[in-house]
Amino acid sequence: MWPALIVASKWGIYLTLCSAIGALFIQVMALFRLPGREAIHRHLGRYGLFCGVGGALMALGHFLSLVGSFSGKGLSGITDTTALALLWLSPEGAALCWRLAAAALVVMVALGLRLGFYRQLAGKALLPISYALAAIFMAIGGTRSGHSLDMGGVGQVLIALHLLAVGWWLGALYPLWYLSRTLGGREAAPIMARFGDDAAVVLVVLFITGCSALILIGVLPELGVSPYGKMMAIKLLLVIGVLLLAARHKWKLVPTLAASPDASALARSIVIEGLVMLSLLAATAYLALLPGPG
Repeated sequence: MWPALIVASKWGIYLTLCSAIGALFIQVMALFRLPGREAIHRHLGRYGLFCGVGGALMALGHFLSLVGSFSGKGLSGITDTTALALLWLSPEGAALCWRLAAAALVVMVALGLRLGFYRQLAGKALLPISYALAAIFMAIGGTRSGHSLDMGGVGQVLIALHLLAVGWWLGALYPLWYLSRTLGGREAAPIMARFGDDAAVVLVVLFITGCSALILIGVLPELGVSPYGKMMAIKLLLVIGVLLLAARHKWKLVPTLAASPDASALARSIVIEGLVMLSLLAATAYLALLPGPG
């Protein structure tokens, strides 16, 4: 039971807290590119709040799952004070604190954007700082557990950057799907094109940090051999699938939007990309349970 809950809650952290980076980015883009579209702004604001609140709940659930697993008991294991104290003093306790701090900042930024605080002088300075701190805290929390603890400082920085890039990409998918369904082709085209340009830069970060992390972990000789290597091979195949879908969006689907009121093809393709990305993150969460390479 506990291994399944640990994987599910880790997957939930990726789906909510990490995704907040992309969710807030699209929320800001919509505020400036779609002025006066209150229904859209409210919907995207709720999604940002969902990422923050859901991220806090998932982070807490992940920590309690680890406590229950460590205690060796059933559901009552989450109240085992000895296991709770030991895990709280471990890197997992630190990871929980960083993640809860990031979630609180995400909620603050999402509310600030929704209530128009960004229009005020103080908000123009405070909200970007809060967004940056949320990203930093989330990245630090992601390097305080799992195999990243064994990678050293350089490796942890690579993992942090990789996590931020993945979160930005994943968190943008639902808002982009919603906008493609709500706006139609012509109105959505500038936003989709801007995201494609920014995604090209993020893709470079993903490629450099991902390849470097693979080398540092030492998993390349074990790809498709050990349990860890087999799961990593599956993850890499899913990565290739995401990249192929993203290339189709940028060079085939998005260029046709400006001349068409229909964005249903793009919306369907975004759904497929999201499902592949969720499978990729499930594989990533499962990797934390397996013995590392070597």
